[in-house]
Amino acid sequence: MFMEIPERIAIVGFPPTVRPNLGWILAAVAPQGLPAALTRALDDTAAQIRTCTPAQLPAIAATRAAYRALGKDPARYRPAAEALRRRICRGEPPPRIDPRVEVGTLLSLKSGFSIGVYDADRLHLPLCFRPGAPGERYAAIGGLSLNLEGLPVLADQNGPFGSPTRDSCRTAVGPQTQRVLFVLFGFAPEPVTARILTCAQDSLKRYLDAQILASDLAA
Repeated sequence: MFMEIPERIAIVGFPPTVRPNLGWILAAVAPQGLPAALTRALDDTAAQIRTCTPAQLPAIAATRAAYRALGKDPARYRPAAEALRRRICRGEPPPRIDPRVEVGTLLSLKSGFSIGVYDADRLHLPLCFRPGAPGERYAAIGGLSLNLEGLPVLADQNGPFGSPTRDSCRTAVGPQTQRVLFVLFGFAPEPVTARILTCAQDSLKRYLDAQILASDLAA
């Protein structure tokens, strides 16, 4: 059953010291092989950033500051964008999972924002972005049971399914996925902007011939 197109993703429950914003895109993108142009873009971008210091990138620094304000240690629960850049700086290649996920990887490497990529038709509206509650956990991609307390989380009617650190298995993109929800996680003073969201849409269309169904900023 297809998820309806969300009117918005509500942002609730954060203290005044944490000012999150999101950019989101709902797109129709059928399964496919990894396009050569996307492979080249990933490898070229990785080569350009291997000398950087990930935590100093403005978007990553803002995410780390938000984690600390929520009582979450960003060194233990690293933002995905930071973990990805650390991997690249160690000389490891960009991961190859699914072309739709790899577009998110490319955007994250270029921008410093953590990006969630979800099977839209496994979600149940409404969606919200909030701090994780005591006792909340989910089975994260990679086999980890992730402690969500204090972590910024995306949730639907069935509970949390994503975060800027690691996403859940429940909504992971797979061979059956036809529609994908992309979420860019931003925090002041380095929010996701309309320009960045447009670049993300352009990348989806350029590399995957995606059909953009809806897109918006939430703050």
